[in-house]
Order: sequence, then C-alpha cells, then structure tokens
Amino acid sequence: RVENYSDFGSVATFKLASLGESVVLSNPSLLLVDQINFSGFAGLSYIFSPVLTGDFQGYTSRTHQTRYENGTLISAFDPIKVDEYGFISQFAYRPGRIGWDFNLGLRDISYQDTELVETGAPVIQSDRDRTDYSAGFDIRYECLSRGNDSGFTPFMGFNVTRSDYDNRQYDTAAMTFTGTEQSNTTYDATIGSDIKTGSKLRGVARIGYGLYDPDSNNLDAQTTGIANIDLTYLYTPLTNLMFNVGRFFTNDSNAGSGIIQTQLDAQIVHELTRRWIINTGVGYMERSFSSDIEEQTWSGTVGFTHRIDENLSLDGDIKYISRESNQQNGDYDETRAMIRLNTKF
Repeated sequence: RVENYSDFGSVATFKLASLGESVVLSNPSLLLVDQINFSGFAGLSYIFSPVLTGDFQGYTSRTHQTRYENGTLISAFDPIKVDEYGFISQFAYRPGRIGWDFNLGLRDISYQDTELVETGAPVIQSDRDRTDYSAGFDIRYECLSRGNDSGFTPFMGFNVTRSDYDNRQYDTAAMTFTGTEQSNTTYDATIGSDIKTGSKLRGVARIGYGLYDPDSNNLDAQTTGIANIDLTYLYTPLTNLMFNVGRFFTNDSNAGSGIIQTQLDAQIVHELTRRWIINTGVGYMERSFSSDIEEQTWSGTVGFTHRIDENLSLDGDIKYISRESNQQNGDYDETRAMIRLNTKF
C-alpha cells in the first residue's frame, strides 16, 4: 500500500498465477479428458480525492470446454480451448448523500480446436469468438442510511453492453459462412438497495429489466429480467455465512429462444488462525428452455487461504460440478482443482 500525506494513494493487488487441473467425465464409456487451465488477475485501487476513488482490474485465462457440441456425436473429441482476457474499471463519486458509481469494461473470448470429426468427415466449426464492450452507472441516495451501523441505501442504474461476434458458424470444408449474424446490444435498467442491519448483516438486493437488440433481421429482440439478493451474515467474529438467490429470464417469439434460470448458492468462510482461512460452499442452478430442454446443475466447493505474510498469500480449492439434462449427451460430471498465489503492495 502506498499513500502520501494528502490521503491520496493507491492499493494494488495481483494474482500472480492461478493454475488448475480440470478432469471431466462425460458419458463414462466414451470420454475422459484431463486438461490444465490457467488464469491471471491484476488490480489497482486509487484514491483520487476524499470523494473520488477508482478500481481497475485486468485478467486473462485459458480454460477447456469438455462436452459435446452436437447431440448426434457419439465419439470422443479434443476439448475446445477457450482463451479470454479483459478489464473493468469502476469509479465511485461520493460528494454527499447522493453518490455515483460508473463502470467501463471489455471482454474478449476466442474458441480454438472447435472442429469435430465424425467418421472422418468435418462438421461445421461453430466458432463463437466475440468481444463485449460495457458501460453503465448507478445513482445512490443515502437518505435512509444511518452511517455505517444500519439502514438502506437505495439505488438505480443503467448499463449497456455491445457484443460483436466473429466467425460464427464457419464451415471449414466449404470455406463459407453458414450462420446468422449474432452481434447485438443489450440495455439493462435496475433498481435495488444496499442493506445494513446492525453489525451482523450486509447485502445487496436488485431487480432489473432489459432489452436484447440483435443486429440481424433474422433474429427477434428479447426482453430480459433479473432478481438477485446477496447477503453476508457475520455469525461470529471469525465466521461469515454468505447466501445468494437469483432469478433470470429471457423471452422472445422464436421457439427455443426463451430461458428461465434459478440459482441458489451458500458459502461458509471461517478463520481458523490468523494465517489459515477455510471455506466451503454448495450451489444449485435450474434452467428451463422454451425448446423443452431442462437442466439441473449441482456444485460443491472446499478451499483454503494461507496468509504467508502481510503481502503474500496462497489459496486453493477443489470444486465438483454435476449436471443432469434431458438433452442427449447433456449430462456431465467435472472436478476442478485450483491453486493461486496472491500478492498486494
């Protein structure tokens, strides 16, 4: 941490390396894939003035998607390699009871090794390479909040996300583009409140509604909605309980395009000693598509954090994911093991 005597300064945090191994078993008689994944993160927080602060984060990762692209394929294939990088910047302006939050972001995703082969003949390569540009703001009003002790801080916000797709459904054999342009713009408006109840309970409740506007005339616009609650409860001075409940939907006139998603997550974080922290969590997600596809996904995580010194820490976790689907070859089980090295200055 670096500060000067004017109370301006910066705090930078880095995840120097995040390496993990992902073992996926999908249809046990056909596919067993063992892959190495990587992710890296760097962040900077800067105090411009007593009323203006900024957070900047950048990241990069490589992961693998080890599941079937087409329900008719019955042979194993090399997993799709997914490379991703991006950044997000956030600014908080607090001149008084009315506060402003601004955000700008970029996310770029590219898919490699997506060509699938059945009986020696290549099938359509469904590249989903895309770049997302996002911007938005929240307005907060602290009229109902009583300092840092308890109360509510209502807010409303607006966000815009632009998604540009490349190489959508490109047939490598015929060298022709066979798909529909997927580039689109999404507009979201939300209202909600920060929640503070004494010194024990903290959280955020938010509901929102939006519009998905595709560039192509072959696709219809979609309406979207979301309701979400995040709560953290300080059970003891050393134990935090965290809960998340979310509901999401999209809807349009095209068959197969609508989706309803419900997600529940719970986590316990306990500080064993000043150097060791353990955590465990469970999750459930249910997705219903208008094409009569139903999916249920369960997950469980066990992890740790070891504070090596004031500026250096090591953490890791093991996560198990299981999905059941009525779509052919839609079921899979996956175990992920991750280890990370973190530093700050």
